[in-house]
Amino acid sequence: MLGWLVRIAHVVAIKPRPIFQTPWVQVPAQDAALDDGDATGIVFQFLVPISGTLQSASVLDTADQGNQLDVELCSGRFAGAAADAAFVLTDVEARYHIIRLQLTVFADHTDNQTSDLLNIGKTYKVPPFEEGSKWGWMWAQGIASGTPTYAAGSKPYVRLEIYPDE
Repeated sequence: MLGWLVRIAHVVAIKPRPIFQTPWVQVPAQDAALDDGDATGIVFQFLVPISGTLQSASVLDTADQGNQLDVELCSGRFAGAAADAAFVLTDVEARYHIIRLQLTVFADHTDNQTSDLLNIGKTYKVPPFEEGSKWGWMWAQGIASGTPTYAAGSKPYVRLEIYPDE
């Protein structure tokens, strides 16, 4: 009975899918108490494959606060909001929207906390940063939830894991 299953498994080759992991990128954050929904700081970016599937995201909270951090990801550069001002996307900028990550559940490590979003499964495309390149910029801005205070030297970091299309 198992013979046919073994023959089928032998014929169907399963190739592992490579994953691209960005380095930890510091989220710009103002050295002040923020209000719920405020931009944490200026727009920042990730160097990513020009197309793929966003698989997971992680945040490292070096301030050890455990407050939800949202990160707006876009396929094009956007002005974003000034630090400590309500986050907004204009109608034109909203066309670049990929996803808003909401990192909510934190694991406490005494001096810092981490949060992970798994199995996101969101496909994206960004323009190449130069003609013919397989790499481009994914633009982002942090958005406060609750009322976090980020002091100098204790800004959050974000990392993305992506299944590239090529």
